[in-house]
Amino acid sequence: MANDMKFFPTLEDCGLARDFLEQGSAASRLAPLLDRPEVVERIMQDDVPIPMPKNRIQYFKENHLDYWLSGYNDMEMLQSFVPEPPDGPILDFGGSTGRVIRHWIGRHADDLYLCDMQGPFMRWAQAYLWPHVKPHQNSAHPVLPFPDNSFGMIYALSVFTHIDDHELGWLCELRRVLKPGGKLLVTVHNERTWEVVPDLQFRLGQEVLPNSPGYNEFRENHDGAPDHAVFVYKDRLTNVFCSNAYINKYWGEYFHIDRIVDEAHNYQAMVVMQPK
Repeated sequence: MANDMKFFPTLEDCGLARDFLEQGSAASRLAPLLDRPEVVERIMQDDVPIPMPKNRIQYFKENHLDYWLSGYNDMEMLQSFVPEPPDGPILDFGGSTGRVIRHWIGRHADDLYLCDMQGPFMRWAQAYLWPHVKPHQNSAHPVLPFPDNSFGMIYALSVFTHIDDHELGWLCELRRVLKPGGKLLVTVHNERTWEVVPDLQFRLGQEVLPNSPGYNEFRENHDGAPDHAVFVYKDRLTNVFCSNAYINKYWGEYFHIDRIVDEAHNYQAMVVMQPK
C-alpha cells in the first residue's frame, strides 16, 4: 500500500467539472458537446470531483474538462448501442476511477458497479462515487466477486485491447455474471485499427504507439492485419490486435456476436454481444 500511495495519491482531486467550464475544451471532437444546453446543465449539477491525472492514467492530462466530456461522450456512445434501459445493474469493467460510470448516475434506476485491478483507483472511487457507484477491486485472474446473472449490461472500454493472458477466461467470467439476454460491449483493436494506427497521434502511457521501440518491427513481422497478435512494450504493457474472424470464431463460442462496428470508440472497434 505504501508504494500505491506514493504513485497514486488516492484521495486527491482537482476540483469539479464546472470549475473548468470557462476554459472550454481543447479537444475538437469533444468541444461540440458544450454547445448542448443539457450537457452544460449536467456539468453545473455534477458534484463528483475530477480525479488528478495520476488517478486517471493521465487521461487528458491537465485538460480536466475534457476528461469529464470524454466520459459523457462514451456514455452516450454506449447508449446508442443499447438504447433500451438495461434489465439490471450496470458494470464498468476495468473502468479506473469512473470516467464513464459517473455519467450513469441519475440515469439508471438499478445499481451501478465499477471494478479495476488498481486498488488506489477503487479507493478513490469509494471515497467519491459511493454509494451511487459500488467499486470492487479485481485481480489479473478471471474471478469477479459477483453472483451469477448479476448484470443487465457490462462494458469494457480499452480493456480487452490490453488483455493477453486469460482473455477467454475473462470472457467466460463476464458471461457468468451477465444476465440471460444482457449486453456485453467490448472495444478491440481489429483490422481497421491496424490500418489507421500509423496515422494516429494517440498516446499510450507517454509515448505515441508508432514511435514505441520495436513497434515498426512488430508490424513488419505481419503481412497485413494479424488474426491475433500482441505487441509488448516496456517489458509488460501490451496492445492486442485481433481480427473480426478471430472474434467470431473464438468469442462466438460463448456469445452471440450481434455486431462489430469499426472505429466506434475512436480508433477501436466495438463488439456487441449477448451470452449464449
